[in-house]
Amino acid sequence: MNTGLRYVEPVLRGHNDSGMNRVYGAYLDKDGLMLGSKRFDVDNEDNIIIDGVRHAGTPGLYELIFKRIPDDTLQTEQDMRVYKSLLQATNAHRHKHHPLGRVLANRGYKYRNIIKPLATPKKKSGKEVPHAMTLNDGAIEYVHWDDPNELVDRLRLLDASHRAGNAAHGNEMLSIIEELREAGVIIN
Repeated sequence: MNTGLRYVEPVLRGHNDSGMNRVYGAYLDKDGLMLGSKRFDVDNEDNIIIDGVRHAGTPGLYELIFKRIPDDTLQTEQDMRVYKSLLQATNAHRHKHHPLGRVLANRGYKYRNIIKPLATPKKKSGKEVPHAMTLNDGAIEYVHWDDPNELVDRLRLLDASHRAGNAAHGNEMLSIIEELREAGVIIN
């Protein structure tokens, strides 16, 4: 049995319980086998034909198209590039397979590990976010101030924010005042 037939046959027979991807994968429609909004076909040499364009049907590409949890040992970088171009051409990852539809996001393996990294545009404009402001899974790192002038500057900033109506900084302001008292900057 050739590779293409092994993946296509369960979809044609309606066996959806065999680990096949029903959200982003190929499906049977009244127009035939579809991937997103385009007709999906396989030739006798395992090539994948979508919208008249022939792609080399590798086991990794078939896994990406058909499986809910693709075997990543079969995938190559080229498979990922081809799969990304197929997603863009077919809109298989979008709501109602419409080019302007929202991306079908969920907590599944395929979305988190394959679709999201491929579909999310990498924005690179302006300056980078400072390393100290990036989200990480590590423990909270508390900053201890060495220079009282920095504490006074921070207190001025928080006071201005407080006067503008932001009441969320009260605890931080009190703790800065306490630090300044301990340092002998505020005598009261």
